[in-house]
Amino acid sequence: MWFAYALTSAVLYASLWLFARASRGTPTSVVAASANILGPVVLIISLRNIDFPWDESWWYWYLPIPTVILPIMMWLMTASSQRSDVTIIKPLSALSTITTFLFSVFVFSEQFSLKGILGLSVITAGLLILYHGQWSKWKNIWPWIILICVLLLGINVSILSKVLTFFPHPFAIIGLGMTSTLIWNSLFAKRAWSQTHFTRSLLLLLGAFAIAVFSQDIVTLIALTMAPAPYVVAIKRTSILLASLGGYFLFKEKDQSLSRLIISSCIVIVGVVLLNIR
Repeated sequence: MWFAYALTSAVLYASLWLFARASRGTPTSVVAASANILGPVVLIISLRNIDFPWDESWWYWYLPIPTVILPIMMWLMTASSQRSDVTIIKPLSALSTITTFLFSVFVFSEQFSLKGILGLSVITAGLLILYHGQWSKWKNIWPWIILICVLLLGINVSILSKVLTFFPHPFAIIGLGMTSTLIWNSLFAKRAWSQTHFTRSLLLLLGAFAIAVFSQDIVTLIALTMAPAPYVVAIKRTSILLASLGGYFLFKEKDQSLSRLIISSCIVIVGVVLLNIR
């Protein structure tokens, strides 16, 4: 059963990139805020049922990540997805697994393995195959922004894994992050709210985006309660292939052959699996 939840999580995660891509033309802050509109509901439920560690100093060192850094990164990643091809930027998300691995090894002194080295090499090889002949895309700033964001997200995952050993309530942290993203991006939007023409199609898109954000978090948490995290993460990374295929067929991003897109994405996924095997 855990496999079904993990695979559903992968589909939902892939849809987030596609929804962001489909929102092109809509102010980024409006999209990012709308996608996290369910955050306050999650946070209120958490506050009513969970004791937050407000008396712990380590909590205040961690708080800037979900309340400030992640909301800014959400804006940057949404903006990049609106302005770049999904087939170019989504595979870069695999690099977050690399920084999670390296940060855990060198900062938290976790066990180092030869499978990890092999995983790093395979992911790199997959990305090199994908971007061969596509390096001109990197003259644009947005792939670089995605690259920086996913590397930082990988570090966040490593830190979060340690935080959860002291505060085992991921639902509460999700609510905190979503609410902060909603608040910050609502402030960033300013006049964009009144200037945005909320057509029926746009409302449906933003509503689907918000439901996907919430559902993806919940389904992932359920999967994590049923199976080891490395297995869940490995299955979830199939979203790389799913989102790339979505970009190819839905948005006609056909600057490269379908076969190379599929092969390179699958190679990257294999590398992620190797990194997550202990």
